[in-house]
Amino acid sequence: MTRAVAEHPGAVVALGAGHTSYTDPGHPATVRAAPGRCRDVIHVLPFPDRALSPAALRHRCATDKGRSWIVDGHDFLAHRLDDPGTRGLATRTIHTGDETPARSTEHGARSTVRLLARI
Repeated sequence: MTRAVAEHPGAVVALGAGHTSYTDPGHPATVRAAPGRCRDVIHVLPFPDRALSPAALRHRCATDKGRSWIVDGHDFLAHRLDDPGTRGLATRTIHTGDETPARSTEHGARSTVRLLARI
């Protein structure tokens, strides 16, 4: 992420679930520093209610990727939802409900354009 932000100023950098979840305790601090020059770091979730989001994400994954993201009993989607590092990067959160990923992308782009127009 550090390199992407430095080499592509002004670009939209999309990070998937695993890209902001780390097992090395030193990595979150490095990643948190990277978007310092970014105006917005948007955390995209299906619902504000934590209890509803895993099922929505799992349905999307099953539909788009053919997998549940539960591996050897570990629920990677739940881990991502509960990871404080993921939430800690965001300057704001967008909730997409049951929208498809393509529709969510459009929603995020429109929301960002409206935000930039107010600045």
